[in-house]
Amino acid sequence: MKGLASVRPTVVVAMMAILSVGFAVTAGPLELYLGAGPSAASLAEINSSLEHINTVIGALNEFFADHPNVTGSVGLLAPVHTGLCLHAGESLQVLDWLEVGARIDYTSAATRTAGQFKGSEDSDIDISLRLGNIAVMATGRATFLDAGVQLAADAGAGYVHAFANRHTTFDVPSEYTYVISGIPTQGGGRFSGGAFGWEVGLSLRVPIADWFVIGSRVGYQSARTGTLTAQDGTPFSLVGDESISAITWDRVTVSLTVSVRFDLSPDGGEE
Repeated sequence: MKGLASVRPTVVVAMMAILSVGFAVTAGPLELYLGAGPSAASLAEINSSLEHINTVIGALNEFFADHPNVTGSVGLLAPVHTGLCLHAGESLQVLDWLEVGARIDYTSAATRTAGQFKGSEDSDIDISLRLGNIAVMATGRATFLDAGVQLAADAGAGYVHAFANRHTTFDVPSEYTYVISGIPTQGGGRFSGGAFGWEVGLSLRVPIADWFVIGSRVGYQSARTGTLTAQDGTPFSLVGDESISAITWDRVTVSLTVSVRFDLSPDGGEE
């Protein structure tokens, strides 16, 4: 898994080049496309831990709001739901209504809070979390309406590499007189893991010229990873030593796309 987890730009370029050669041998119309747009995910397991941390922060804020010897407060962490999705891919038209191909997605989202309590000493609280995944999908697209505007159903399956970058500093002022359970996990690092994923969607495309197309796409992608781990095997956690045993990466993405088409047939040229 760790070998698959290192999805670098050079690997991506090499994969696209190999696919292009295969498409050229097949000698069918080839489409290259890029897209971007907002993505929304539930990430229930992550947000449950963030809610617990917010409960602890809220208790500190409430306790020190009227404390004569301590000043300061810390904002709450926003849930991790939305982010930006970028994708690039290529597809080959094998029938008038059917295309097959491959696509790479990159999605990320983040949350952070920072503050300080000033008492007998300064107590810093700084929590940042960035989540993301890279999906490499084999795809299919079936066009069921072509009347100047093309409407199609999309599907795909492949490997989803997920990662989490975490940094936490959580100093509780000595003036706090209650016992706190579930202190956020101190320190930081990068954690990763992978899983099989699948997707379905609908796409709307408008040909501007024989060789150029703009469009939009709504897609739903699902994957479920086990515990993310650091390079040394440390499991990912946000609260104490309670590692998150599984993370559900279900997300809905709305994107705008631009495409360039080529005719790879022996007697054809650029469309």
